Amino acid sequence: MSTKIKTPFSTGNLFTEIFGILASLTLVFLFGVADYFNGYELGLSVLYLIPIYISAWYLHAFESLLVAVISSFVWSASNIFAGINYSSEMIPVANFLIRSGMFVCFAVVIRRLRKTLDLEKKFADVDFMTGAGNSHAFFEFAENELNRSKRYEHQFTLAYLDCDNFKLVNDSCGHAEGDNLLRLLTETALKIIRSTDFLARLGGDEFVILFPETDYHTARGALERLRSELGERIVDKGYPVTLSIGAVTFQKLPDSVDEMVRKADELMYRAKKQGKNKLLHELVI
Repeated sequence: MSTKIKTPFSTGNLFTEIFGILASLTLVFLFGVADYFNGYELGLSVLYLIPIYISAWYLHAFESLLVAVISSFVWSASNIFAGINYSSEMIPVANFLIRSGMFVCFAVVIRRLRKTLDLEKKFADVDFMTGAGNSHAFFEFAENELNRSKRYEHQFTLAYLDCDNFKLVNDSCGHAEGDNLLRLLTETALKIIRSTDFLARLGGDEFVILFPETDYHTARGALERLRSELGERIVDKGYPVTLSIGAVTFQKLPDSVDEMVRKADELMYRAKKQGKNKLLHELVI
């Protein structure tokens, strides 16, 4: 699985990326000037690692490598202009190449560290088995969305999903097949919901979908389509299960995430008690 590093300057905004490059190169130039006036007896080479670190952490790969090479060039030039006499004309060239290699390696290490941390953060919010968000990621997302909806007076919809007779699949077909069913649910849901919606597995065979800025009719259409398409795929696979959904569209916003989850959860259990394989959807005004 490949992961693109998302950083403050790598947002696709040309202005911010140019600003990041110029900020890094300005530091390189300032350290070069300081290196020149300091002379060559006291080395200030460690200072060049600062702009290289910044560019490697916040910019793209090419830009960080460019800053690394320019840093090497400025360091070498400052030593020459400071009055170092070399026994051979090839020594400055060799120094430049060695320093460039050192700085490039440093930039590569920093970028790999950033990518590793991004991957760890990503997987910390993902349910490993299904690829949906996990409960931690959901409650964080829901809290932010609730606060945003209160600020801008937007409605939203929360749906609570549960596979009817899921235990029967585990008991008769094995847990591996049960896992395949949950992955099928996740795959189907992700094809239907928007990129701005959030699907999470709370545990077992229970999932939630948060539809930001979504009214009753829009959310219900998406959920009916999910029930229909998932039902067809379940039949094709021969799973003896159906889907019960409790959904709440909040025009009057709840006081907390726990409250909105509780309301959707209660509707889902009511759907189960009414015979399962149902979508119960309420509007809170």
